Amino acid sequence: MAYCIPDRLPSKASRGEDRTFHILKKLPDNYLVYYEPNISNRRPDFIVIAPDMGVIVIEVKGWYIDDILYGNDSEVVILDNNLEKRATHPLEQARQYMWRLVKACQNNPHYTHLLHQEEGRLKNKFKFPFAHFVLL
Repeated sequence: MAYCIPDRLPSKASRGEDRTFHILKKLPDNYLVYYEPNISNRRPDFIVIAPDMGVIVIEVKGWYIDDILYGNDSEVVILDNNLEKRATHPLEQARQYMWRLVKACQNNPHYTHLLHQEEGRLKNKFKFPFAHFVLL
């Protein structure tokens, strides 16, 4: 079972976040799952540190397909309580969280420990990949 921080979700968590959390808890023992960590004053829903895959930012939306009216690469329009509401596209939101996390790592005083030191094409690149995705 993955190590989760916190070990249970607060009551304010959405139903979708709760369902996702229970799935993520089943990941291998060497995985770390963070719920709403503070990354430069923003809080992605989940960050998973997977030794075999890298760092993954997950954004969870409790939208139903019929609630999504239209959208483009940067925003979507959803129906919320019978009102049209514009929102940042969730994939763009997750991508922005991921880049905030990359920048936070780069600003860490121990940043160089996260980088390949050997000469070659990977020199000064992270030792692990960053990724992001959305669950609806």
